[in-house]
Amino acid sequence: MPPGSIAPDGALPACQIRYDAGVIDRDNVIARLRAFAAANTPALAAGRAVLAGSGGADSIATAALLCEAGVVGAERSIVAHFDHRLRGAAA
Repeated sequence: MPPGSIAPDGALPACQIRYDAGVIDRDNVIARLRAFAAANTPALAAGRAVLAGSGGADSIATAALLCEAGVVGAERSIVAHFDHRLRGAAA
């Protein structure tokens, strides 16, 4: 299976699981994310998406989870950097 791909049953290879399965119920998180996206952002399922992120851990995790859940796919989305300008030049 190519990197980043999801099996038809939604399973990821063990090397691609990004969190502790003993703490996070993956199936519950994925189901809730899919339901939220369908109810609040139906356009994501229909077309292309630009995911804006600052590059921080939360932005990267959100983009990865959206892809992992199948809400967006690498073939129809990009991640764009957004600088909030909240940190100094040394950041």
